[in-house]
Amino acid sequence: MLGDRKDFSLTELLKYLGQFTVNRARCEKCGRTALDTKLNLHHRDGNSENNSYKNVAIYCDDHHNLIEGRDKKLRDRV
Repeated sequence: MLGDRKDFSLTELLKYLGQFTVNRARCEKCGRTALDTKLNLHHRDGNSENNSYKNVAIYCDDHHNLIEGRDKKLRDRV
């Protein structure tokens, strides 16, 4: 039943999946892994319903905020 589905942390899922891959899940900008920092899934086309692997990028919190324009201080520093 879908109503009984438990929420999960994407970061924890990336950490788990990263254990089984040669190139662990890592930020596409700086290379940090889920073992180093929190990672986020970013939809390249801005459509959060489009979960095609070609549309999803992995970024650390800092780079995801920079790309999304959420952190003006960080954006101005880079």
